[in-house]
Parts: sequence; C-alpha cells; structure tokens
Amino acid sequence: MMRNYNHRLIRSKRCYSFGEVAMIYGIAVCTVRRWRRKGLKVIDNNNKPYLIYGKELIRFLKTTKEKRRIKLKPGQFNCLRCRTTRRSKHNEITIVFRKTKFTKGNRQVDIRGICEKCNCKLSLFSSEKRLKEMIEKGQVILSPGQRLIWSEGHPLYAQFKE
Repeated sequence: MMRNYNHRLIRSKRCYSFGEVAMIYGIAVCTVRRWRRKGLKVIDNNNKPYLIYGKELIRFLKTTKEKRRIKLKPGQFNCLRCRTTRRSKHNEITIVFRKTKFTKGNRQVDIRGICEKCNCKLSLFSSEKRLKEMIEKGQVILSPGQRLIWSEGHPLYAQFKE
C-alpha cells in the first residue's frame, strides 16, 4: 500500500541509514531497499551500511508523491471504485457550501456527483476562491440548491435547474 510520507521529518543536511529511515516512518527496511531500486540514490554503492543524504531522500519522496498525483480537468472527479477520472451522470451534480473557512471570506465547497460508469458517489473538495476563478474562466458554477444538467458535448455548456 502506498502512503504519503512526511518529508519534513527528514533533515536535509544529515545522512540516514536504511534502518533509521525505516524507524522514522514506521516501515520495514525492505521498503527502503525497494525505494533504492526505484531510484533513491545512496552515497556509496560499494560500502555497507548504505547511507542516504537527507536532501536526496526528501527529493525522492516529493517526486514519487507528485507522480501519483492525478490532475483533474474541469468537470472531472476521481472515482475511487473505478480508480480513474470520471465525469458525473447527467443532472446529478450538486454544490454544497460549507461553514468551514480556510481563510477570511473563503469557505470550503463540496462538489458532489455520481459516477457515470459504476454509480459510485463522487466528491470533490474546493474553495470559494477556486470557484470564483472558475467563473472568470467561463466554467459553470451553481448556487446552493441548484443542480446542473450536462450538455452532451462539454460540461461548460450547461443549464441550471432548481
């Protein structure tokens, strides 16, 4: 199972052995060995115990996290059952404004839908600030309680229905 490892636990100017890294993250030493096979660079391949620069470990953890990241296009959700990006069914997208505030005047927004393939619930968390940016870009935004009826071509061409 892949995890997000907190790279802030590592000091960039220090060297770590495989055992120390495993102890910091609560993982097995064989996991750190697997990271080495996947591209984590050690200081000297000929001498054991293998040592890793903290700066190199931070770089490796950041790049592997970025590789797993899924970039969503407008109107797409990440379906957990299908394990891919999907669009929502017609007439099934709602936007819910939450009371939770990120910063002053910037509330949390939940965009919900139903997967067009497997009928699983979809959810996308956003903020009012991002919704305002979407309005400026010409993407359709709903007011509370409204539903979106998709057009066949693209989600940006839609109608409102209460």
